[in-house]
Amino acid sequence: MSKTTKVWLISATLLMVVGLTMVGSVLLINGLDIKKMDSSNYETNIYEIDDEFNNLTLNTDTADIAFALSEDGKCRVECYERVKQKHSVAVTGNSLVINVVDEREIYDYIGINLGTPKITICLPRNEYASLTIDEDTGDVGIPKDFRFENVKITLGTGDVFFGASASKSVKIRTSTGHIRLSNVSADILELSTSTGTVTVNNATCDNDVKITVSTGKSYVYNVKCRNFESTGSTGEITLKNVIANQKIEIVRSTGDVEFKRCDADEVYIKTGTGDVEGIFLTEKRLQLPPIRATSKCRERQTAADVKS
Repeated sequence: MSKTTKVWLISATLLMVVGLTMVGSVLLINGLDIKKMDSSNYETNIYEIDDEFNNLTLNTDTADIAFALSEDGKCRVECYERVKQKHSVAVTGNSLVINVVDEREIYDYIGINLGTPKITICLPRNEYASLTIDEDTGDVGIPKDFRFENVKITLGTGDVFFGASASKSVKIRTSTGHIRLSNVSADILELSTSTGTVTVNNATCDNDVKITVSTGKSYVYNVKCRNFESTGSTGEITLKNVIANQKIEIVRSTGDVEFKRCDADEVYIKTGTGDVEGIFLTEKRLQLPPIRATSKCRERQTAADVKS
C-alpha cells in the first residue's frame, strides 16, 4: 500500500469518527430524540374549496395521499408540507388540481429530513368522474366510500391501497411498491408493478383483469371477470376462487403458479422454471408447454378432467 493511499485512508477514518462524534453529541443534547434533529421546516395549510368540480388531478413529489368524506359537506384539502415545498390547490375548469410548488435551493437539501409530507383530501360527495394521481414517492389510500368513472394512479416509490370502485377503468402502476385492492368493482382492471406485491381480494369486473409484475408475488382472491391475464418475469402467483367467463392466461419466466377453485372456458399457462398446480371447477381446455423435470402439474380427484 502506497504512502498516499494510507494518508487518504487515515483522513477518511478521522472524518468519519468526527462526524459520528458530532451526531452523537447532538443526540445527547436532544435527549436521544432523533426527531429533534430534523432540519426540515413543516407547516399545516388548509385550503377550502367552494367551486364545483367533477375531476381530481394530483401531481406531487413526495407526500402521502389520503381521501376521506367530509363531515360538514364542504371540500377541504389539508396539507402537512415543507415551508419551501408547498402545494397549490385550485379548481381549473371542472377539475380540482393539486400541484407541488418546489422552491427549495440546493442548500435546502443539506441536513436530516425525517418528516413525511401528507395531503388529506376531504370530499363532500362520494361520486366523481375521474381521478388521476402522478407522484414520485409516497403512499396513496382511497377507501371504499368513493366511486369514479376512471382511475389512473402512477407512483415511483410507494404503496397503493384502493378500496373504491369505477364504472369504467382502474389503472394502477408502481415502480417500487405494493398494490392492494379490496372489494372493488370496475369495467377494466389493470395493475402493474416492477418490484412489489400485488394483492386483490374481492373484485368484480365486467371485462378484463390484467396484472403485470417484473419481480414480485401476486395474490388474487375472489375475482369474477371476462378474461384474466397475468404476465411476469420473476414471481409466484396464487389464484383462489377466480372465475373468468372466457379465458385465464398466465405467463411467467420464473415462479410457481397455483390455482384453487378457479374456472374458465380456456386456461393457458406458460412458465420457464416453476411448479404449476391447479384445482378447477369444471371441464376446460388447459394448454401447457412440454413439462420439464423441474415442473409438475398435479390433479386431485375432486377436480374436473383436464384436457391438454
